[in-house]
Amino acid sequence: MSVQRGRVSQSRSVGVEKYIAEFPPFLTPFISNIYDVPGDGHCGFRVVASFLGMSNNGWRDVRTDLLAEIEQHPDEYNLVFYGLAHVQEVKRILNCQSSTVGKEHWMSMPDMGFVIASCYKIVVIHISKHQCLTFFPLRDPPPPVSAHRILSIGYVNGCHFVGLEFTTDSPLPPAARTWDRFRLDMASSWVTPYIERIDRFRALAGTDVAVADVIDLE
Repeated sequence: MSVQRGRVSQSRSVGVEKYIAEFPPFLTPFISNIYDVPGDGHCGFRVVASFLGMSNNGWRDVRTDLLAEIEQHPDEYNLVFYGLAHVQEVKRILNCQSSTVGKEHWMSMPDMGFVIASCYKIVVIHISKHQCLTFFPLRDPPPPVSAHRILSIGYVNGCHFVGLEFTTDSPLPPAARTWDRFRLDMASSWVTPYIERIDRFRALAGTDVAVADVIDLE
């Protein structure tokens, strides 16, 4: 899938000081930069668009792409989201093209992690005070490790998403359990290059951070 659609999305490096306290202390030494985006209700989708090199309005394309991803693989997401009701809720969140929106259309995690990873064939890392997870594509086999792309999304202030940049070989959160349960066999080796980094994360985190995709961040 080609994702270069016009001028690169505007994201702004704010260093690490502004939001660093919003992340688990054991991870902060590995965060090398934080990229902010407008807080207009589309911030999570803006982070994705910026990472993919989309235009300033790329959040619209991201919403459209993710909605199409779910609609093209209904049986898969019926399993991942444990039923049609949740599938419909995620689709409702995505189905919005208005410039400003209310909370009912904000990106939701961990739900969107699976959809983003599978749609764009990338690794998605979600980091917050409450929950840290890694999402891999559900269907596709991985490319060579050198071609892997890793999108790191931080959740801050209970209402905003930012882009994160980590140092090389930083610890990595465990894969979401739902991925291991419902991924196709051909996708199983996505996790292989990251096992050592995941083990380091577990050792550093202890029991201080949730690493299961079964809690609500709200």
